[in-house]
Amino acid sequence: MPKILKGKPLPHVVLVDTNILWYKDKGPAVNPEFDTFWTEHQKLVDLELIIPEAVRDELLFQQSTSCLKSVDKVVEQFVEISSITNVSHAYTADRQQVIAEIRKKIDGWIKSKAAKIHATPLSSINWLALYNAAIWRLPPFTPDAKNPDNEKGFRDALICETVAHYVANETRQVNLAFVCNDFLLRTTTAKRLHADKRFAVYESLADFSSYIKLTREKLNNAFIARIVKRAQEKFFKKGDTTCLWYRENIWPATLKQYSTSLQPDEAYPQFQVEQATLPLSSLAGMQPTTASPLFAFGTSLNWTPNGSQIYVSRPEFLRIEGERTYHWKVPFYNVALYSRSSEQKLLITTFDAFWHALVKNDARFYDVKLEEIKLASKVFRSVTPEDVQRYGAYLQIQQGIATK
Repeated sequence: MPKILKGKPLPHVVLVDTNILWYKDKGPAVNPEFDTFWTEHQKLVDLELIIPEAVRDELLFQQSTSCLKSVDKVVEQFVEISSITNVSHAYTADRQQVIAEIRKKIDGWIKSKAAKIHATPLSSINWLALYNAAIWRLPPFTPDAKNPDNEKGFRDALICETVAHYVANETRQVNLAFVCNDFLLRTTTAKRLHADKRFAVYESLADFSSYIKLTREKLNNAFIARIVKRAQEKFFKKGDTTCLWYRENIWPATLKQYSTSLQPDEAYPQFQVEQATLPLSSLAGMQPTTASPLFAFGTSLNWTPNGSQIYVSRPEFLRIEGERTYHWKVPFYNVALYSRSSEQKLLITTFDAFWHALVKNDARFYDVKLEEIKLASKVFRSVTPEDVQRYGAYLQIQQGIATK
């Protein structure tokens, strides 16, 4: 079947979750990486940004809370100054004015992107269904990782309702993209809107970037969906020894090349190498697939390894060379759990596998070749509630506590 060409790519209406805009430093209105992404990709296709009301308000809450904590610290310092000098010194700040100023900053950023806020559809939400979902912890509701007797997910539910409302009321022939790094919210929203062929969900900006670059090659959505699916299978497919993962022994090759990167930064002289057989899973499905080759990890008197898990992400399209040579990048992750007394940390090491293949008009892949494997990032940090939700079932993390 020949690939179907089209003219100018359709506009992309982009809806985002809070985690795509969140940034640890509360100085910028949003994560600067999003600004960079938006500037670069607006040059490629027409982009329209839609921000669910709950996302904007959550950003306002996060930044206001952070700022008001700083205000409280300043007030405490003035109390201490007064005590030391025995002279009254005072600092006052209008808390509502602080919130208003932060709102102005965020709204200014929204205006600079020509973005629109889509209001939470309070009058059209099926509140009885939402109530039942909350009571029975149905997606996007889930038991609170820190307190299983409680539920969490109300804000996610409002975001899901807002995205669904926007999609249902968007009558134009456009591509609709929801970029969300929360697994439960993303999959719940995708399931709810699966019938609308204009709509797709993306885990990250890199994931969405791959799709945009493919639309620039004047490929239709059906062909893009087919080659992306084929690309994923050509790189990793459970039990298929012809896929690159098994054929090129990617994990053993990674271990050999980057063995020191698969150890915590906080290593000690008593560090010893042990062996373990680990499961392998797909990040897209979060389901175990098969056992990986033996993984060498370290143990010390300070940090004890409690298991490890490999996740293979979806392929990211990079470019077309010539007429048919498609270049791809596939990130894959090793997530290792370490404990020390009652403390637990995750060592997350990310690698990128670069490869290419000839793609025929019928979306079949030929001459698939691995180019190189590169270390992308490494972080050794404390376990978060989100980690418990994402990795807990595989690393035996329960309520933030490592289970040996």
